[in-house]
Amino acid sequence: MRDRMLQWMVASATRRPGRVLLCALALAVVASALIPGLQIDASHTGMMDPESEHMVRAKTFHERFGSPNQLLLVAEGGNEPLRRELIASVTARLVAPEGAEEPPCESDAGPNAPGCVRRAMGRIDLAAFEEFGLLYLEPKVIETFAEALEDEALGLEALLQIADLPALLHTLGTGLESKAEDGEVEEASQREAERGLEELTKLIVAIRERVGGDSERELRTLLLPNEGEERRSVAEGLDAEGFLSTADGAMKLAIVRPVHTSDEPRTVVPFVTYVEEQAAQALRELETRCSAPEDCADGPLRVAYTGFPALVADEARSLGRDLALTTGLALIGICLLFGLAFRSVRVLVIGVIPLLLSLLGTLAVA
Repeated sequence: MRDRMLQWMVASATRRPGRVLLCALALAVVASALIPGLQIDASHTGMMDPESEHMVRAKTFHERFGSPNQLLLVAEGGNEPLRRELIASVTARLVAPEGAEEPPCESDAGPNAPGCVRRAMGRIDLAAFEEFGLLYLEPKVIETFAEALEDEALGLEALLQIADLPALLHTLGTGLESKAEDGEVEEASQREAERGLEELTKLIVAIRERVGGDSERELRTLLLPNEGEERRSVAEGLDAEGFLSTADGAMKLAIVRPVHTSDEPRTVVPFVTYVEEQAAQALRELETRCSAPEDCADGPLRVAYTGFPALVADEARSLGRDLALTTGLALIGICLLFGLAFRSVRVLVIGVIPLLLSLLGTLAVA
């Protein structure tokens, strides 16, 4: 049976070679039109049953609250003011106006394009928390604070009686003396009191110099560490101006949340590419500020990315690049094998063309 089928195929091809070539060409054209519909599902959730209880709950959560998988943008190099400015510039370029539509993200869209970024956070407005700051403290801290306000010597009632600077100094002095006599001042509290008095002394000296016209120093600089010291952050993860930052200030961060919650590369890659394009544009605008080495002591200003979307985009790009590379290398290897085995260009063409046609047909059927 097999031999007769093969003989029929050979006889048909040799009797009507033109028709066979035309049919092969037509099939190749049809296959080429169908192959773009072949999509690689490289999502992590695609490996799980979408009807399972956990996946249904996760999907519901994402629809209500958004995806927890967010892109993290990291600004490095330059100097600290430039890093802050870069983060502020990038976040301002990313988010679309409120109420904008949510179409699929276009990676080459302009600034503030809808459908890409739902929110970008690189700085926390600390002033907005001042009115409700006590609500964020732990109960133990609140209790200590309340006890301090009720203190007879240095509490709220004593502070409300202060009308001028001499009264402030007198209240502090008498209060500390009273506590020392009662034995309530611990060694740590003494050190804190001494440090506070030192800062107060510097403030008084600066006020006298300012009033006398002997100093151009602004009084607000007294709130910062001495020259040459690192500026302390106001909270863990924030710098003195509210930017998300590492402890040493060498990196400024921005959290970028996508509009669409899917982890499909078809959705994630355009989103990541869009953020990269906008960050690159903001970076080009600031690069001129690093013309001299002394302007950027931490090296060239640069941006890096991490987080789940960055990993998905990197995997998808690597997959596409590696597929093209391995396919090309395999084709070259087959051509070399035919050429070395038969030592004939004609046999090489006769052997490779059917192989390519069969590959097109296989991908089209898939």
